[in-house]
Amino acid sequence: MSDIQQEKERIRRRMKRVVGAKSHDERAEAGRKIAESLRETSQWQQARTVFAFLSLPDEPDTGYIIASARADGKRIAAPVTNPERGTMTFYPLRLGEELGTGAYGIHEPSTTEGPLAPSPWTLILVPGRAFDLAGRRVGRGGGYYDRYLGRLRTGCTLVGCCYQAQLVEEVPTTKHDRPVDLVVTEAGAGRCRRDSG
Repeated sequence: MSDIQQEKERIRRRMKRVVGAKSHDERAEAGRKIAESLRETSQWQQARTVFAFLSLPDEPDTGYIIASARADGKRIAAPVTNPERGTMTFYPLRLGEELGTGAYGIHEPSTTEGPLAPSPWTLILVPGRAFDLAGRRVGRGGGYYDRYLGRLRTGCTLVGCCYQAQLVEEVPTTKHDRPVDLVVTEAGAGRCRRDSG
């Protein structure tokens, strides 16, 4: 394991403890504030489609963002993973749809409609164990988002979504890591610096 991988593992373990201490109410309140802050950004206002992740119990509740997207008339999609191939594809998320449970216990939309491809007017919410102010992230280690984002050829907006406590001074990265454009927490939204690495 390389030094970068070891440091990422240390960050993952530390953040697992940090977010594990959050109560259900704290998670819900963070999700509400994140949705409010994101909705005020120009990136949100310009987006026509939102690719949202369906949050796990230790992540801010993205249900508020999904509700905001519906209220604002945006199309919504959520990821479906293929563990055998190590890939992830976004499918439409319909109101009232009964969700399935995919890999790692994550809820997933139906795949009866075809997948959605991102466009320059797509805003992609990106989960992470930690982010820094340059938009670099540490994921959970599965690499699904890294591979998906690495294949993007459109100018869509990438938004890191996490608790304020998950912001760190610096995230170690490799050449394959793609930074996000904006990070939003319960304390507000901020455009990422590109001058810090």
